This record gives sequence, structure tokens and C-alpha cells, in this order.
Amino acid sequence: MYIKKGDTVVIRTGKYKNMTGVVDKAFPSENKVIVKGEAKVGDSKIVINEVTKSKKARSAQDQGGLVKKIAKMDASNVALICSNEECVKNGKATRIKIVTQVVDGKEVKLRACVKCGAIIEAAPKKAAKKETAKKAPATKKTSTRKTKKAEAPADAE
Repeated sequence: MYIKKGDTVVIRTGKYKNMTGVVDKAFPSENKVIVKGEAKVGDSKIVINEVTKSKKARSAQDQGGLVKKIAKMDASNVALICSNEECVKNGKATRIKIVTQVVDGKEVKLRACVKCGAIIEAAPKKAAKKETAKKAPATKKTSTRKTKKAEAPADAE
């Protein structure tokens, strides 16, 4: 799956065809994405792939009713929009190819636009959490069990 979080995509099929949005979450194991975006149709706004589910009250304090949420859609139904100026003029989606480049002496696989060849960067990742004090390596535990030979009765003589 070549679609990542933070990518701007256009929906290619279905009820929301030709609408654009931003990938909020990606699920590579399921090959699905959640796309956040809105489109104006007439006087009302439509949220992309919003579904209404009924929720049953589980206790007296819990309130049931209709709950709106954004559903997952298959990654094959969306196409990436290149952020390069040449591709933006066309306003169409692009395909992606994988290009290997040498960065700091290491080969790195990067995504590139098929039409213009520009490198596609996803949204910047959040700073990694600082590691707290590392735990000391575990040592082997020795058995504290006494054997029968070592035990000697105190009253035996």
C-alpha cells in the first residue's frame, strides 16, 4: 500500500467520486484508509464516507441513539494527488513508483510521482518520544531451593 497518513487523495469510485480529502489513518494490514474531507453540495456540506450507526443503551445512565462516524474505505478506491506545481495544474491524480536513493550512505526507498518524477513526502512525523532511563539487563536467577541432602534434621542423633 503506497498511501500514507497525511497524503492528499482523490476518491476514484463510489458515492464520493472526484472528492478530495486528507488521509487521517492508514491500515496497511487491511489495505484500508480513513479519509477526512468535506464537499459542498448545494447548501449542505457532505463529510466523506460518514456513516450513521445505531447505538443501544447498555445501562440506565448510558444513552443510546444514532452515532455518526467516518468509515474505512479500500485504499484501491483512492489515488494520490502530487503536490508538485506541474501536476497540480492538471488537477488529476497520479500513480506512484518506488525510487531508491542514497541518503547518508544508505539506500532508501522513496515514493515518486510517475508523471513528473517528484519525490512525494507524507506529513512530517511527530518527534520520537525520548527514551527514559534504560533498565539494567536482566541477570540469571539462581535457584534458592534446598536439596534433601543439604537438609539435616535438627533433632537427629
